[in-house]
Amino acid sequence: MFHRAKRLATRVFRDRRGSALPLMAAALLPTMLAIGGGIDMARAYMVKSKLQEAVDSAALAGRRSMTKEDIETAKNDVKAFLNFNFPTGTYQITLSDPVITKPDVGTVRVAVTATVRTTIMSLVGIKTIPISVVGEAKQNFDNVDIVLVLDTTGSMAGTKLDALKDAVRALYKELEPAQQELSKQGLRMRFGIVPYAATVNVGKVLLGKSSTYIQTTNLSYYHWRKANGNWSFGQRTYNLQTFVGGGALGNINGNGDNQTATWTGCIEERKTVNSITANDSRSGPPSDANDLNIDLIPGTDVDTKWRPYLFDPTGGVALPKGSVDKYCPSEVIPLKEMTSDDLDKELGKLVAQGSTYHDIGMIWGTRLISNGGVFGSGNPTEYKQRKVQKYIIYMTDGQISAPRDFCTSRGCSNVGEHSDAYSAWGIEGYDQRVGATSDSDSNDRHTKRFLMACNEAKAREVSIWTVAFGTGSVASLDSCASNKDQALVADDPDELVESFSAIGRNIGPLRISK
Repeated sequence: MFHRAKRLATRVFRDRRGSALPLMAAALLPTMLAIGGGIDMARAYMVKSKLQEAVDSAALAGRRSMTKEDIETAKNDVKAFLNFNFPTGTYQITLSDPVITKPDVGTVRVAVTATVRTTIMSLVGIKTIPISVVGEAKQNFDNVDIVLVLDTTGSMAGTKLDALKDAVRALYKELEPAQQELSKQGLRMRFGIVPYAATVNVGKVLLGKSSTYIQTTNLSYYHWRKANGNWSFGQRTYNLQTFVGGGALGNINGNGDNQTATWTGCIEERKTVNSITANDSRSGPPSDANDLNIDLIPGTDVDTKWRPYLFDPTGGVALPKGSVDKYCPSEVIPLKEMTSDDLDKELGKLVAQGSTYHDIGMIWGTRLISNGGVFGSGNPTEYKQRKVQKYIIYMTDGQISAPRDFCTSRGCSNVGEHSDAYSAWGIEGYDQRVGATSDSDSNDRHTKRFLMACNEAKAREVSIWTVAFGTGSVASLDSCASNKDQALVADDPDELVESFSAIGRNIGPLRISK
């Protein structure tokens, strides 16, 4: 009996059949914990990734809204964007309040911590997994060139012009810290200004480039003239070397009345074509439209040169003393580094007068910032081996107003009743340089030229912001802007100031730095 029992025990001990089950049972718990822990960790990593995206978006939003380097102005947008992209209760996690700081100039830092609840890992006492996320957004400035193209027509007189000056100052204040940082790095931020109305005042700037850029002889203008006691209207030919050189106009009337007026610097545009219509399918200008040829440098051909603006005013007196530059804006300021005092000095020169020709402003804004043409040698694509970011900020308070008819559209018959429909393209009803058949057709043709000039700027990698002041949305301005977010509408002076401030906050690409 004993030996049989011993043999049975030996067989049972040596028999391995069925032993896997208890071994698997023993290994099941750690295996489940490992798998469950992996699931919990994967869920934590997924939550961290989503939270990082939300924090980055919140930091970018905060940087866009931060005003004058005041971090307090960024906090509302940071919280709003964070809550929108990662609402309370998302994935049942506990999220801390964001810590919002400004570690450096132009930088918004957002830090958030969270705890993710576990499932399987809680069986061994690990109830939560902590995560932390940090996002920083900063304005990535290289060198910056900004040309302000500003409507200084008659409708801007009074409080509107004051509001425009305040808006430009607000833009400068937003950018001043970045300008100082660039200066520390040996880089630069420059500003240029193009006040415009029916023409621009750029003649003396051009003469500073070359004395040959302005045509001075055999110049034809439509003017009133008194001869033998009688007034007549027609095309006259003048030589204006002395006038352009800084001297008095002289006896241009032919009636013995020497004119003491001197040239302020406004110009008529160079030769163009009258085939550009409102329905023109071309996005860019034809090659023979010299007025729209941004980078064409004047040569010996007079068609490539500009000519003095010589106004024939109302009142029945041809070119009276002091009136040759009637409705001439203040002088264009080419790109240069400016202090706030420099800017205030230039803003103090702005005067509101004249009609609204959007195209002349954009043409010269593009010329000033182009790296080709008359100003190209001073506008490199890189400075100190760093890229130059280029911007045009275009502000107007009205639709284009480019009247065609001279006298006849108003039914005038007397010498003193003729209108002031004179621009950089002459008296359009007579000169026919643009070829318009009516006032509305003239507006449409000049609008098309404006859009062509906008496209010329974009082709030179210039980012365009437009601001419509007190007019509501303007279709041509919307089309001119580089994108829909850069076409702004300001209904009143406060909104105009805020629009320029917003541009300052957004100039230069924002990027995530952490």
